[in-house]
Amino acid sequence: MSKQEVRSSVCRLTTVLALMVLVSFAAHAADLPDSPDGTVKAVLQGLADQHPEILWQALPPSYQKDINDLTHAFANKMDPEVWSAAFALGLKTAEVLGSQKQYIFGSSLMDAAGEEKAEIEGNWDAAVALMKDFFSSDVANLETLKTINWERFLSTTGAEIAARAATISTEKSDDGDYEDAIALLRKTTVELVSRDGDHATVKVTAPDEEPEEVSLTQVEGRWVPSDMADEWDEHMAEAREGIEQITAEQITENKVQAMGFFGMADAMLDQLAAAGSQEEFDETVQGILGPFMGMGEGLMDVEVEEEE
Repeated sequence: MSKQEVRSSVCRLTTVLALMVLVSFAAHAADLPDSPDGTVKAVLQGLADQHPEILWQALPPSYQKDINDLTHAFANKMDPEVWSAAFALGLKTAEVLGSQKQYIFGSSLMDAAGEEKAEIEGNWDAAVALMKDFFSSDVANLETLKTINWERFLSTTGAEIAARAATISTEKSDDGDYEDAIALLRKTTVELVSRDGDHATVKVTAPDEEPEEVSLTQVEGRWVPSDMADEWDEHMAEAREGIEQITAEQITENKVQAMGFFGMADAMLDQLAAAGSQEEFDETVQGILGPFMGMGEGLMDVEVEEEE
């Protein structure tokens, strides 16, 4: 198999994973208003109340079915060992980020954060907990993913992850203070500009932002962004075709590469986890990053010589 074919296969898998991640933050039963502005208000209110599952309920039934079907098809193509290794690596990363927090913030790695270092440190534990929730959730089991119903899953695990995410979601205001993004959602206003049958335009105004007009289209009784309605079938068809074109040979070759990367990353995490002092941690980081930094410096030298 050529390198180009491998890259194409990886790109298709990445596209499907991206769709799943986007969907994984949305499924609480809610009665949405029939009006376009009422729908947007309800979605904003649901997000402010830490119920991102409202996004799922706002989707037309056929869109929900497309996402469920696409997820199941992907899961049936995916290699179980690669999937389990990926989630195990994510969970292990979260555990190291939590256990070695004092050394991470004591190292020069955090100097680049500057004034934001204190804010990052304050949100660290919540972010680590969020990672642990996700990488240890039901989606870590490929067999579960093969039959998963996102609405049921997201009304429980999704809501828990969203609640944690809300604790680290902040926005910097003009006076330099950080205001909770939830408060910004509550202060956002929505007005109906126009409506003509199944098409409408609403004006959304967030605090201290210029108003934005959003075009909506009604599909199966749900109001969705017009761009989404126009492109949905095409994107779904491309995603289905991409999954169908993945061959057993591609999966095997990608597996060799993926498992090699996971093994290397796992060994690095073991080294970081074993560090028992700041000095030892810094030396370990230098040992891991040193070769990559050397490669970067070498590339810069080559560029300089070419310019001369």
